[in-house]
Amino acid sequence: QNLISLKPFRQQLIINYKGKLPRGVSKITPIFAFDDKAYNFSQAKIVLPKNNLRVDYILHCTDWNFTTQVCYSWEVKKPSYYNGFGENRTHFWFYAKHFDSYTAGDAVDLKVENISFNTTSPIEGQNITVTVNVSNTGNASITSVKLQLNISLWNGTAWVLKHSEEKNTSIGINDSNTTDFYWTAVPGTYKFNAYVDPYDSFIETNESNNQLSKNYTVPEWQIFYGQVNNKLLLADSSLNNFTIWTGLFGNIYFADSDFSVNFSALKPLNGSNDLAEADDALNITGFSDSIKALWDRDGNNVADKFDNFTIRNRVVFNVPVVNSTNSSNFETGLLWDSSTGDSSSEYDGSQYLVVVTKIKNDLQGKYGVYDYEVRVPSALKNQVGTNELVTFYSD
Repeated sequence: QNLISLKPFRQQLIINYKGKLPRGVSKITPIFAFDDKAYNFSQAKIVLPKNNLRVDYILHCTDWNFTTQVCYSWEVKKPSYYNGFGENRTHFWFYAKHFDSYTAGDAVDLKVENISFNTTSPIEGQNITVTVNVSNTGNASITSVKLQLNISLWNGTAWVLKHSEEKNTSIGINDSNTTDFYWTAVPGTYKFNAYVDPYDSFIETNESNNQLSKNYTVPEWQIFYGQVNNKLLLADSSLNNFTIWTGLFGNIYFADSDFSVNFSALKPLNGSNDLAEADDALNITGFSDSIKALWDRDGNNVADKFDNFTIRNRVVFNVPVVNSTNSSNFETGLLWDSSTGDSSSEYDGSQYLVVVTKIKNDLQGKYGVYDYEVRVPSALKNQVGTNELVTFYSD
């Protein structure tokens, strides 16, 4: 009191502040401003009423205008930043090195609640709607905040960013809002990361819940199934019927349409590192449903199961196979065309792959009763040339 009586000073108590606040601070307590430049002290205790507000942050004005009663620069700190912070039902207090201008207020809390997809069984080329739900806890509406969606592909060792997009969203007081993003499905395992307020434009009570991620897999494999015409008619020129054979046997093959399969040069994909090399050749290494992941489930670098195939009256032994779907009635095998690529003796990834399955007679598969069921990798159509198509052969 002696110091104050000897020197002039300015002080203000602003109950209803009309100036600009930091983004995210919704309401504040009264502002206490004190011009203490003429005084010298080590610290001061400041006590302010809470006015039924939650003290999430203490706001220190570093550029207060006593004439306009407006702050032109705010410093925002958590209450724990200040020595001796305390509060009760009606007031809060703390120690500071200068009186300056202080207030406190509650802030919003933006949180990514959920990421959802319009289908749980995506297929290549399908338009996927990715819906991000964001909530706002606080006493202020958010009229425009950035929402960022990053889509990354797992390549076997790391996540590789493939797409990033931003949209603006608005969220009411203690409310939530959904924003839709659109993506065309491509085979692989992806991580969808959603960030609200990615550039920290808003002051929040909790900055750790602004991000959420969810993995989403688009299968690499397309399942083909159906019937095979197994009737051969022996007749004269007038189609007088003599004999009908109904025996059913043979194979069905799938290969890239940009090359012609040399059936006499087909070999089993059963070398020491063939499965991994095939993944590399198709650019599906690291996929959760890669060739190695499906054919070598025990991880010993050898296919788990083999079978023999008769191809043009020639038996090809030890072809690696897996169940085409959920039944052992149909299996898919892997071959390579030794007349293509850099070597005819050992598969090294440069040769073209061929998928094979045996024709059966009216057996139960995943989708009904039929004669064949085979899984074909989407990337098979991209082995050579520019036509993204596969050719179907029956033998």
